[in-house]
Amino acid sequence: MNSSTSTSPPDSDQSTTRDWTVVYVVDLCCLLCGRAIGSFETRRWPWFGPVVLTPPRGQPAVPIANWSQLRCPTCSGNVYADEVRPTKLYPSVALDDLDVPRRGRPPKWLVAQRQTTRSTVDD
Repeated sequence: MNSSTSTSPPDSDQSTTRDWTVVYVVDLCCLLCGRAIGSFETRRWPWFGPVVLTPPRGQPAVPIANWSQLRCPTCSGNVYADEVRPTKLYPSVALDDLDVPRRGRPPKWLVAQRQTTRSTVDD
């Protein structure tokens, strides 16, 4: 049977490289009272390993061995992942990398300055 559509694998020459990584931001809430417990970031989801929990209202971050074992500090209810947001984490860029030469014709004042510089160097 001959099909007009083919699913050929992409060429190895067209390999795509990513400059970012996916980080999941997970918000935790109490199942019983609905209060926000905090949030943490992880590179894999689902994840039940060690995380650094950031409580709400600017409290200091706390390392947690397993977030699924947490309890609400107010009512001792179970904690669940209320919202899981995948976000892209880009590497930091140095300011030197952003200073690229401009394209196009240079301004007249710059051309005149370069000509005077050349004439003083040639003399």
